[in-house]
Amino acid sequence: MDQILKEKLGYFDKGIISKRGVYLHMPSEFAKEHLLHVLWSANLTCRTPYELLRKNTDPYTGIYSVINIVKGEMNFNYEGEHFVASEGDKIFLYSGVPNQYWTTSEVQFEFIHFSGDLAEVYYNLLVKKVGPHFKQSRASSHLFSSVLNELEQEIPNDHKLASYLLSILSSLTKQDRVINPAIKEAKYFIEKNYKSNLPLEDIANHVGLSRYHFSRLFKQELSVSPHQYIINLRLKFAKQSLMDTTESIENIAFTCGFSTPSHFIECFRKNVGMTPFTFRTLFIDS
Repeated sequence: MDQILKEKLGYFDKGIISKRGVYLHMPSEFAKEHLLHVLWSANLTCRTPYELLRKNTDPYTGIYSVINIVKGEMNFNYEGEHFVASEGDKIFLYSGVPNQYWTTSEVQFEFIHFSGDLAEVYYNLLVKKVGPHFKQSRASSHLFSSVLNELEQEIPNDHKLASYLLSILSSLTKQDRVINPAIKEAKYFIEKNYKSNLPLEDIANHVGLSRYHFSRLFKQELSVSPHQYIINLRLKFAKQSLMDTTESIENIAFTCGFSTPSHFIECFRKNVGMTPFTFRTLFIDS
């Protein structure tokens, strides 16, 4: 019997006190091609010597796991780091890399193994930037039970399962996290000065970083370049002015920090998909 099937059937689950599942699911071809799709899921209550250790990860290529700690604590080794997750925490793992989790006391947890193109997208968005451990992320806890309830149906609905999974992953993006202090200060500086000429060197100097290091760190933290961040702020203010005032497009351009009206129109068209004049007429007509 291969490794992945053994895990699904609980062969490696010494220390289990009680469980709901494991529920195996065969998603439709449509779900496999277009949706986040659940592969298997369970709710387990365990004590020592419960442990799951994945060394041979070949069978798990493309499979991701999200775990909800219901009660107690669980230890994790992942990507060279050790951490302890407790009640209310979520953990988002890629099963295609070596990983280990175990308990030293009684713990209840729920897990969902899943796949799909969006799984990798969310993994890169979340784990690659902030790590796999999301503390006290309780907003989506009830959705793990919703997944189990659906898997208990005679024919589980792939669209419902995908919706639950998407809501779980989306909730993790809302969790507060600590931003690098230099980038936090840079954001504050930009938001105060974006309406004026704002060279990248000035922002980098303000936070005591080289231009190269600042640009790289800013994009790493906020998923957008400093230049685009400034453009986005200027366009946000410009759109509000176009909707709420009768100011000329030329005046709005200068007020929002654009060097010339033509540069403003070019940036607006590129980012919004229409000219400032066309954008304004949408609200005049409404």
